[in-house]
Amino acid sequence: MAFHISRLGSHNLHVTPFADIDGFVPTEKTKCWEMNYSHNATTHHDDGTLTDYGVWFEEDCWPVIKACAIAETERANASILK
Repeated sequence: MAFHISRLGSHNLHVTPFADIDGFVPTEKTKCWEMNYSHNATTHHDDGTLTDYGVWFEEDCWPVIKACAIAETERANASILK
């Protein structure tokens, strides 16, 4: 489940690039298509299957976005606890 970037307050600087357009940040349990990223291409065909772009985003981009979001969230949380 994603969380809203505002929960980090002023410690959200390095997490913000990984938030979706609604301000939600993925966590370990977040699935790719639960997020609302702005895409300049179609991600799904009318029948619900992924387009080539959708496959690329899900397999290549999403793991990087998610890993970076998790790492930066941990970093932000550590600075909050100081």
